[in-house]
Amino acid sequence: MNQLDQQANSRQFPGFLAEWQKANGPEFTPLDYLGWGGGIEFVLAAQWLFCPSFIQHRGGVFFSKFPEGSSEPRRKNIDGWFSGREDRVDLVEFHANMTTLWDVFTNDDTAEYDEDLSQLARTIAECWKSLLEKQFPERDFTVEVHDDDKSYGPQITFYSKRVEKLAAVVHDLPPGQFAPISNEPATLHVDLPPSLLHAFTQLAPGAQVQQIDVRTGMAFDALVKAITPTAESLDQALLQSPTTVVLVTGFEQQWVKNRQATEQFIQGLPTALAAAGSEGKTMHIGLADLTSDTVNAVLALLRTSTTTESEPIPVFHYPPAV
Repeated sequence: MNQLDQQANSRQFPGFLAEWQKANGPEFTPLDYLGWGGGIEFVLAAQWLFCPSFIQHRGGVFFSKFPEGSSEPRRKNIDGWFSGREDRVDLVEFHANMTTLWDVFTNDDTAEYDEDLSQLARTIAECWKSLLEKQFPERDFTVEVHDDDKSYGPQITFYSKRVEKLAAVVHDLPPGQFAPISNEPATLHVDLPPSLLHAFTQLAPGAQVQQIDVRTGMAFDALVKAITPTAESLDQALLQSPTTVVLVTGFEQQWVKNRQATEQFIQGLPTALAAAGSEGKTMHIGLADLTSDTVNAVLALLRTSTTTESEPIPVFHYPPAV
């Protein structure tokens, strides 16, 4: 990968120009070459390589051959890159924006232009970097040139820099006190004691309360479908659930019998709750029947979980009764 800072004021004339300079003198430049005729259509088309259209889609910014109004084919192509990477827009941008110069010049023999194409890739990257800074001043992008793999030739791509923040903030409550919800649309309650279960189920008066017993040690997919049978992800399960209050009981057995699935479930809850809240969905989840060791492990996972797209979800920790 070549750093763009090394590009400044270091461009050399393309190698093929040497023969033209022998015939026309050392003052013959690339712009003089254009004046010999036959290149105007190629230069006009090259604007879309140096100054492409950028479209915004699913939280990312993407290079596009098409203008905004006719970009549907490009958007469908980008959707394919999101499969399995829904929480990593930066990775989708990295792959979907990768432009290989050999593919641009697919009908040309590029073998004798290796060094020139490497320089071209760096020049294109400089153009993209400036355009992105101008068009999206509120975002921070990394623009990269990859020129080490001889199987692909010079490549250019860009992606958003990830700015991670905590996905959850844990509030330790005094014994016997129920959480001060303060109109929070989405919350997580850890180690609910029996004395406060009624208060939890009344968080949404008149709404249906769903109770899920997980003592059998469910797989992650089963945990998701226990909330919403038709859901394919935890985000979908919370957003599409007909209930607003979910009480998960038998949690200690779930933790012991299927630790991996349970950790995945816990780590995904903050972002899934945030996603539901951002869509106007009220959702409160309570975990009951935990030992103190499991509580500590769950809280450690929540305190270190990070996100890049949402404000932290409030997590309320209920201490054991004294």
